Amino acid sequence: MNKIEFYKTRNLGERFSAAEQFIRQNWKALCKIILIPAIPLVLVMGYFERQFSLSMNNLTVNAAEYQDLSEFFYDFGSIFSIYVLIISLFIIVIYALSATVMTCYEENYQNIETNLKKLSHKIFSNMKKVFLVNLAVGLLFVTVFAIFITLIAFAPSILKVFGIIILVLGIFAIFPTISLVFYPAIFQGTSIWLSVIKGIKIGFKNWGTTFVILLIAGIATSILSALLQSPYLVMQVINPGQTGIVPFILALLSSFAYVIVTPLSFIFLAFHYFSILEKEEGISLKSKIEQFDNL
Repeated sequence: MNKIEFYKTRNLGERFSAAEQFIRQNWKALCKIILIPAIPLVLVMGYFERQFSLSMNNLTVNAAEYQDLSEFFYDFGSIFSIYVLIISLFIIVIYALSATVMTCYEENYQNIETNLKKLSHKIFSNMKKVFLVNLAVGLLFVTVFAIFITLIAFAPSILKVFGIIILVLGIFAIFPTISLVFYPAIFQGTSIWLSVIKGIKIGFKNWGTTFVILLIAGIATSILSALLQSPYLVMQVINPGQTGIVPFILALLSSFAYVIVTPLSFIFLAFHYFSILEKEEGISLKSKIEQFDNL
């Protein structure tokens, strides 16, 4: 098995090919390191997925009883916020586990360590990095959003329309820009804020290709996710209030989709990041020079 070079300049198709080759080479390690720790997470996610569906169904059925729409939207927002928080924490864990597989491969591709006890320090370290980067991005986004909303509120009526349009376009444009913020902290060991700044800088300069990567990876993972989630969605349409073991099992299958698609997205974006960094900073060339100097 030949080692897949992480830091190598590749075109768009080659980045997908390298990611796909990496997954084929390391599917056993991916299963052992990601699927086993994810089992209790899937159980929790399945439970909350089911509770969220039941809560939303009850909320919709009883919507006519609300005398004040603000109360309805408050209850809706509370339920939805808890659900989003749980999914976010779930994704943070899966990102950290995916990063662990890749860093282990980089250290010793011929014999990847899969003992979770031995990997616990590395896993928790990656979880901390992903969580803190995510928190930093969230704080940055909320701050910029609050400032922008304040400016719109005090702007003349004509400018408010343009301000709202810019806000919508900005939210659309920001996702490719911030999608690479995790990788400098994980693979280069940079500080949290430096990782955010470097990731945003790289994402902004390569917005077009990053958007294409996200689009293609999103379509591929959405198809896979839809196959796993469709039984639960069909049941929700036919009988949304149904209780029992069958709805819970289908909810577990739906939650399992996140375990499959999240590592794929992480790996696809990682090889995109590696290619950009090699082109801009020559990481592999610097490494070879350092190895030569140490001889």
